[in-house]
Formats: sequence, C-alpha cells, structure tokens
Amino acid sequence: MAAGAWGSARALAGRVRRRLRGQPATVADAPDRPAVLDEELLGLAVDLLGDRLAPRIAVVAEERPKPLVRALRRRLEGATVKVVPADTSPSRRHVTVTVAGPFDLVLDLTGVEQGRKGRFQEVFNQLTAGGHLVIAGGAPDLPSLTEAPTEDSSPFETLLAGAAKRVGKRIPPERKRVRIHEYDEQAVADALTEAVVRGEHLVLTNGAGPALAKLREEEGNRVIERRPELGHAIVEVVDGLRFTSRCDLRESASTRGPKQPTEYDAPAAYLRDYRDVIVAPGQIVADDRVLWPDTFRHNARKRLRNGHTIEVAPGYARLPFDTTDLPVLEGTYFHLDNEVRGHFGHLLTEQVSRLWAWPRAKELVPDLKVLVGTNRRPDLMSYELVIYGAAGIPAEDIVLIREPVRVERLLSAGPMLSNPEYVHPAIADTWRRMGDALAADAEDKPRPDRIFCSRRIKKRACNNTEEVEEIFRAAGFEVIFPEEYPLAEQVAMFRSASVLAGFAGSGLFNVCFAPEPTHLIMLSSEAYWARNEYLMASVLGHRIDSITSLPDTPGVFQSSFTFDIDNEGRYLAEVLAGLDDPAASSGS
Repeated sequence: MAAGAWGSARALAGRVRRRLRGQPATVADAPDRPAVLDEELLGLAVDLLGDRLAPRIAVVAEERPKPLVRALRRRLEGATVKVVPADTSPSRRHVTVTVAGPFDLVLDLTGVEQGRKGRFQEVFNQLTAGGHLVIAGGAPDLPSLTEAPTEDSSPFETLLAGAAKRVGKRIPPERKRVRIHEYDEQAVADALTEAVVRGEHLVLTNGAGPALAKLREEEGNRVIERRPELGHAIVEVVDGLRFTSRCDLRESASTRGPKQPTEYDAPAAYLRDYRDVIVAPGQIVADDRVLWPDTFRHNARKRLRNGHTIEVAPGYARLPFDTTDLPVLEGTYFHLDNEVRGHFGHLLTEQVSRLWAWPRAKELVPDLKVLVGTNRRPDLMSYELVIYGAAGIPAEDIVLIREPVRVERLLSAGPMLSNPEYVHPAIADTWRRMGDALAADAEDKPRPDRIFCSRRIKKRACNNTEEVEEIFRAAGFEVIFPEEYPLAEQVAMFRSASVLAGFAGSGLFNVCFAPEPTHLIMLSSEAYWARNEYLMASVLGHRIDSITSLPDTPGVFQSSFTFDIDNEGRYLAEVLAGLDDPAASSGS
C-alpha cells in the first residue's frame, strides 16, 4: 500500500471509531433503513466502478439481497453479480469465488466481525487490479495504524495494523525462519493501495490484482467440474477408505507419541488430465487463476504451502515469475516433480507415492514422458533413475525442465502418502512392484539377518553414535551405511533381514520395499515428528520399537540428540534380549 494512502488511513482512524460507535452492525439491525442502505451501496458501487464495461461483482451476504442484486444489474450495463453465502463453509466459498472471479467489486454485507479476517483474505485476493472491497453498513473499528494492536483488536484489525508497518519493506529471501503471519501482512501491505471510509462503509482497494487460489484435492475436482471449458478431466479415482493401522508399535516413552493414530482416513487419490497448464520447477502446476492440488506435496495440511511460490494468504499465493510468453512444451507428460526433487527421502515417500498412477497413465498415452524440474540439484541423481526404472520409466523417457513452461497436456496423480497425515493402503501394490524390480537386480548371495543402518550426516545426529553402534554389534547386528550400497542391494538386504534397526529417517525408508512384516528398531529424538516409517508399517504390518531421546534443542525438528545409555538404554536392552528370548521382550 502506498505510504500516502496509509497516512490518510491513520488520520481517519479516530474519526472512524467515533462515527461507528453506537451504529447498527448490520442492515438487519436497522430494519427501518435497508432501502436507504441499499441505495447508498448502489450509489457507491456505481461511483467506484466508474465506466468499467461489464463489471464483475460479488455480494457476500447471509441472505440473498435480491433487490440490491437486481438494482446492480439494472444500473450497471452488462454487470455479472455473484451472491456468495456468508454462512457456507470456507472451502465451498473458496471454490465459489475462484470459479466466479476475479471481481471488480466485492460488497461484504455481513456486518459480522467473527470470521472477517478470513472473508477479507478470500475476497480481497480475488479483486482485479484497482478493484474494491466494500465492508458495508457498519465498517469495523480500524485500529490506530501508528500503534501496535491491542488485546481487544480483532484478527482483521491486527492484520491491517501489521500490514501498515510493512509498507515499503520486504521479507529478505535469505531469511530462513519467517512466521507465516509476516507473509500475510506483507502481502496486504504490497496490494492495498487505499483504505477510506465512504459514508458508513469501509472501502479497500487492491492495486496488485488477483492472486492464485490454492486448491485442495476435492476443491480442484470441483473447479474442473464447474469449468468444463478448461478441458481438464479426472481420468482415474482410487476411492478413499478408513483402515486400522497394521503396525505393532511399541515405544520407550510412557505415552504414545503424537501423529501415530491407530486408524487412518485415507482420502481418495486422483489421476487428472490437464490441458495447457503452467508447469515450473519446484512442483508448480498452475494456470492464470489457480494453483492446482499437484503443487502441494503436503496436501492435507491446514495451510497449503509450496516454498517456490510467494505466500499471500491461507488460500492464496503468487508465482515468482511472469507467465506471459512462456515456451510451449508440446505432447503429453506425467508430472513427477517435487519441491525438493532429488532428495532421496522425499523421492521414496512423496514421488513414489504418486507412481500408483503410472501404469494407468501409460495405458492412456503409450508414448507418455515424465516431467521433472531442476532445483539446487541441476541434474537427475543416479538413484532417481534407478527408482524411476523400477517403476517402469526408462531414463530416456524423463524430461528435465529448467524454466517455467506451458504444457500442452499433463497427467498428474495425487499422493497416496503424505507425512505425517495419512497413507492409503493401495500403495502397497506400488511398493511391492518396485521392490520386486529392484531386488531382481541384486546378486544372489548370503546377507546379514540383523542390520543397523547408521548415519554420518549432521542433521539429527546422534552425539554418541559409536556407543550405539557397539550396542547393536554386540547383539549380532551388522552396522551399515545404506548409501554405500547400490539400491538393489539395499532392498535385498532389507528384504532378507529378520530385524532392521537404525536412526529414524531416509536410511530406513527402504522398509517400504519389504513386503512381509518385519521388526524395526528405530532411534530418534522427541523433536523429530516425521512418521514415514510408521505410515509404511501401518500398511505392511511391520513391528516398530520406537526409542526416543531428549533433543539438544527442544522443539527443533533437526536437533541432534544423545542416546541415554542409563535411560533409553534399559528399554533397548529389553528389546534386544527379546530377539533371542521372546519372553524377555518389553512388549511381552
């Protein structure tokens, strides 16, 4: 927002508060004035829209304001007026305004403070450049924009106050830890060009134009259904289901760790067929109005996010590049990119979780190619090619893009695993198929029955790793570093061992390729909340003994830790004793 506009808002703040005190909060609270208020709004709408041709208008209201809607259509030639029910669910409202927008004018008639911040972030980001949001018939009490919000400030007032302090600033891209509200405030500061009071109404002007609507899986489907002219389609569905975890989980902690439910509601998985969409490195699938669900690797989180986009609001983001005159990639491609493409752990969880759809996609388009993007790993890693090959994708069928493009046709599948929210049991077929292909390339030779997978990297490091390794060696385990072996050999070792152990993380993820229930002993810190191994075991029926230690830095996901020989060591000793004498097991 321009500094001058914020200055005028500050000058108005006290006057606005005085004016609004004692006034009716909604049109319904002033039964003798609805016609007057409607006429005021009508005049204001005409004035704000000026001579715009065929303006698009949204009216957010608890009840359908038929007289006002008719008057708007009558007074504004060619106007399209969409009524958005205020009492609908946020998801339904999100789809409604996404399909109907963007708007030149939004009239919020609710007059209700509760939920105003969410309604503002929803409709303000659907305004065209220079479009207006009118909060009608009892505008909220603007905070003093020169001061910090008080305890009595509403979430909406707090957002505006925070945005006021960010005018002319920017969030440095090199900052690693940015609170999410900072992105939201910065977005308002960048987009809001004017905040004025007109009669009884607050008028907010968006100078930046509409942002892209983030779409969840079901939201994406509804947009496809309601916008058939786009040419997109849903070509395959694996129904969602509720299932009971098959994991036999035992823990050193006295209470069950978080994010390890005994039952999962696995959502449906979809294979979608997109036409003429923007695809960019970093897992971005978009068009000029939305970010499709395939953009988000954590598609079940409360707030969808992709680190390669610019956060604007819970339901909105912007692209960091211009979409005009993008090169066109002709043909049909299977989207298999990832925010952190090339990372082994994310490859085995997030990208493999979408490969359930590859056989069906290949049936539909026999000459189908795979599309991935560059990142700080500019080329494909050798293990990526091995994993893709196990799924039936030869290296020559993989296309690597380095810049954003428009893709003529894109097939893209939703994930069957999203850590730590859910896993779909149908993914077991993909794991077995790929595991069989990988193991078939391994040499036929004897392998250790007990394996301990150790780590050398500093992230989540165990400070006394050598002590831990010696404990396992004494119990008959061979200590290995999985990355030192070809993937085929890793899978063969995981399949042949009766007991697998190691530090939680990607070194243990090959357990997904062990189709028969096995015993996994897993060490980590209490701050490490990822649950990939538990998700895999929930489908495959593995037993997990989870042993957690205190982190060096509480609450920090990547914190190092020290395995306490006197504390966690007692539990581990019972587990190891139970390997030779089941009656001595801690779970007996």
